[in-house]
Amino acid sequence: MIMTEIVADKTVEVVKNAIETADGALDL
Repeated sequence: MIMTEIVADKTVEVVKNAIETADGALDL
């Protein structure tokens, strides 16, 4: 169960980074 929480946290971080990167690309 703890592993699932860690994986979920990592997934959220990756998604946030991807959204930020997409935002930056759109700004350009």
